[in-house]
Amino acid sequence: MRCILITIYLFLVHLGLTGQELPPVQNYGTIDYNAGNQNWSITQDASKHLYFGNNNGLLEFNGSLWTLYPSPNGTIIRAVYEKDGLIYSGCFMEFGFWQRDQFGDLIYTSLIDKLSVPLIEDEHVWNITSRDKWILFQTLDRLYIYHTEEKTFKIVDFEVSRAKIFNLKDKLFLQKGDGGLYSIQNGKPVLESSDKILLNNFIVGLYHDKDRLLLLTERGDFYHFDEGVLTAWEVEALKNETDLTLYSSQKLSDGGFVLGTISKGYIRLDKDGKPLERMNQENGLVNNTVLTVFQDVDDNLWLGLDNGISTINLESAFKVYTDSKGKFGSVYTSLEHQGILYLGTNQGLFARELGSSQDFRLLKGTSGQVWNLSSVSDVLICSHNEGTFIIDGFNARHIYAGSGTWEVKTVPEHNDLLLQGNYDGFSVLEKSNGRWTFKGKIEGFEISSKSFEFAGPEKVLMNHEYSGVHIIDMDPTFTSVKKVANLEPKGVDSQVFKFRNRILYSSSEGVFNFDKKTLEMQKDSLLTAVFYNPMDPISGKLITDKKNNRLWGFSANNLIYLSPDTFDGSPKKMQLPIPTFFRRNQGVLGYESISLLSDGNYVIGSSNGYSILDLKKSHEKEYRITINSFLQKFLHKDNEKLDLSQELTFNYDENNLICYYGIPEYDNYAEVKYQYRLIGFDDEWSKWYSEPFISLENLPFGTYSLRIRGRVGNSLTENTASLDFKVSRPWYLSITAIVSYVLLFLTAMLVINRLFVVYYRRQRTKLIEDNNKQLEFNRLESEQEIMKIKNDQLRIELESKNRELATTAMSMINKNELLQGIKNDLLQLENSASRKEVAKVIDQNLSNNNDWEFFKEAFNNADKDFLHKIKKLHPSLTANDLKFCAFLRLNLSSKEIAPLLNISVRSVEIKRYRLRKKMNLEHSENLIEYILAI
Repeated sequence: MRCILITIYLFLVHLGLTGQELPPVQNYGTIDYNAGNQNWSITQDASKHLYFGNNNGLLEFNGSLWTLYPSPNGTIIRAVYEKDGLIYSGCFMEFGFWQRDQFGDLIYTSLIDKLSVPLIEDEHVWNITSRDKWILFQTLDRLYIYHTEEKTFKIVDFEVSRAKIFNLKDKLFLQKGDGGLYSIQNGKPVLESSDKILLNNFIVGLYHDKDRLLLLTERGDFYHFDEGVLTAWEVEALKNETDLTLYSSQKLSDGGFVLGTISKGYIRLDKDGKPLERMNQENGLVNNTVLTVFQDVDDNLWLGLDNGISTINLESAFKVYTDSKGKFGSVYTSLEHQGILYLGTNQGLFARELGSSQDFRLLKGTSGQVWNLSSVSDVLICSHNEGTFIIDGFNARHIYAGSGTWEVKTVPEHNDLLLQGNYDGFSVLEKSNGRWTFKGKIEGFEISSKSFEFAGPEKVLMNHEYSGVHIIDMDPTFTSVKKVANLEPKGVDSQVFKFRNRILYSSSEGVFNFDKKTLEMQKDSLLTAVFYNPMDPISGKLITDKKNNRLWGFSANNLIYLSPDTFDGSPKKMQLPIPTFFRRNQGVLGYESISLLSDGNYVIGSSNGYSILDLKKSHEKEYRITINSFLQKFLHKDNEKLDLSQELTFNYDENNLICYYGIPEYDNYAEVKYQYRLIGFDDEWSKWYSEPFISLENLPFGTYSLRIRGRVGNSLTENTASLDFKVSRPWYLSITAIVSYVLLFLTAMLVINRLFVVYYRRQRTKLIEDNNKQLEFNRLESEQEIMKIKNDQLRIELESKNRELATTAMSMINKNELLQGIKNDLLQLENSASRKEVAKVIDQNLSNNNDWEFFKEAFNNADKDFLHKIKKLHPSLTANDLKFCAFLRLNLSSKEIAPLLNISVRSVEIKRYRLRKKMNLEHSENLIEYILAI
């Protein structure tokens, strides 16, 4: 809502009607409604939407948003009128009607083509009204009468100086240019009066007043019109007016009148002509020239001004007096006493007679901070920063100046004594010879005593925000303190007070009841729940209204009070919703002020004046919320309005929407909030907010139901507006696409399954092959192991054979050595046949081939194929060479080989040399290493 509060409650404090309490007013300038400055006429439809004939076209206001529809030919629309859901309008050389289409927009239809004769050149439509099936369009030259069913026109030539139609129940009146007053009968003008008063006075109002007509001229003169005769009706409020020129007027539903002037704003009179209020640019309006006056169905007054629009809540429970010049500052306390309204402010004590329009005046000597006003035995006492004053009418008498005084209370059972709570403890006032005088200070207690109550004849309960609650026992003469005890409670904005004969203590922690017997505090659950609800707790102090047995408190959103039920007297919580700006203008936190007036209304102090609260006008109303338009948002083009009468379905990529809605409520003190939920996305209600629209962006596909409700003050709308729509699935999530995805998925699964089957088959084959290879490898390893074992066995056997062979060779060596020794011994003996025979036998044994054959077999068993290999390598080797090689293979020394061959060691070396030659070995090659390597 582009509704900017330009001026609220700006009221001067002058003589006359300036110093008065006025109903709330709200002004709208061109920057608010974004149209022309002048507003010529106003009408309202069944949905409570308002329409203004504006310089730039037809201006619509639904309580939240302003919408301008340019006139069909770009000229000023001076006349608008609602009938049967159609908004008729007239401008320069054009008139017709506006009708709402399926998108919620107003579409214009011209009626000019239905005329049988053309319009007169330079003709303007200034006024529109209706009569049964007829719509009447008035210009300065003619009256065009349109039949809404037959779609035909009647034209009445009727020249006027200013276009005004006075549509009364029985007749329709017009004032002709020559001053005569005519009625339209059977489509023709009939003269009703040609009184000379009419010749020089233009009529701005003609109304039924009981059984006769009441006529109002532009000079502010009222006349009763009875059978053609004008009789002046003296209105005291306008009797001494000079330079008063009226341009518009309206009779209100309560019988009163509103007079719109050219340069002095508006004047409101009651049905008897007594002044109720006057408002102009100095004290509230945005402009002084009132072009048109309109009262809506909720009795709000609308003014079409020469520059802007104003609305005044005539039936508001509040009227406001604003000290726009800062003359008396913030109101800390107020009281009506003997027909005079007193205001205690931070700048002094001000007073004026109740109901007077005169200025408040400062009581002499009271400049400074006033804390409290109290009436004691018909005497008004002012507790002041400079002490205590006795107030008599408009005079103040200073009776105590020791220190500042917070408040004064009567001492129980001592009506001639008053106890004062001062900045530095307590003091006493005494009534002597009918006059209150200062008796003395109470000794023994020096703490600032801002809030206190009597808990007995000589017992006082005093609260200090920082040191807590003190129970003070005073001596019977009230000259000193006997005893002081402290209680636990401490808190900001705390106080002690009496309500319904109970002493209560309140702070931000809640409300506590003081038990006089136990001297303890116990929380009062009822009062705590009423005033310290966590959702809307009061801030500041609680205020008692002893006469009506009410307890008041101010919260951020409500003025809360506890009042006895009219049926059974039980306490009943009531709350009056107040907007944030009103609460901000209230008095200093902790010093809230509300006091009862003799007429049953209440004075509420504020930081720049005060308000008058009339609880009789405070009642809950029923409200309805409507969806005004639904738009589709685009990034690169204008938003597109949607037809709400059709089923709404959006493409998946066009899922950004905006919904406008509103409650046609125009009470300035009625704070409007909205709440929504989008079923299908989030079923929970949103938080409360002030914007009359909701933007829905990037919605996923699905079916939605948008539910919207409103709250005006504390009252929920009686209905919940709803709108159903659908966001289509994207093509890639359509049923066909999903089926395709399923088929593709199944196909992919089959392919994957097949690939896996092939893969696992290959894996199985490979695994089998690997297993077979592993088995083969294991087999080979086993064979190798077996071979190794066999080789080890062969090696062992070979070693064994070699040992045997070596043993055999050694045996042969030993045997041959023995035989050779024996032979040598025999040869030393004497020659004999027997010696020769023995030597022959020995020679035979030394050269016995049987030993070689045995050795050869054993050698072949130990070193298989060696002799064959060396023979193959060296075919020229003889048997003796092979035998010699075998001995060398066994790594026998020359000394060991000699006995075996029955030769000398020298011969063995020669055989080595010859063997090397046969083998063609190089000189550097070792014979033994060569033989061992074969």
